[in-house]
Amino acid sequence: MIDDVVDALAVARITRLVIEDRVPFGKLRDAMRETAWRNYPNNAQREEPYVVELLSCPWCASIWVALSVLLVRRLPGWKYLARVLAASEIAGLASTYVER
Repeated sequence: MIDDVVDALAVARITRLVIEDRVPFGKLRDAMRETAWRNYPNNAQREEPYVVELLSCPWCASIWVALSVLLVRRLPGWKYLARVLAASEIAGLASTYVER
């Protein structure tokens, strides 16, 4: 049960890393978004390319992150990495709460 909670917090943190944080994925994410817009065939309609939505929407990204976590959770060392990610998520949430 506790491993599931830790994994859920890890999913939340990874999702935030992918869609919001500048470090470590900010430049890569921005380049992928720009490339998607440039190469999108329906660009005239200004519909958002799926890649842009995936890299912008926490609901969209988190399902794929959660699937990835399910696939890697049996790898050696995942428990330690998951705990670090979970602690980071809790610290981020706590600091947001304290700043209000």
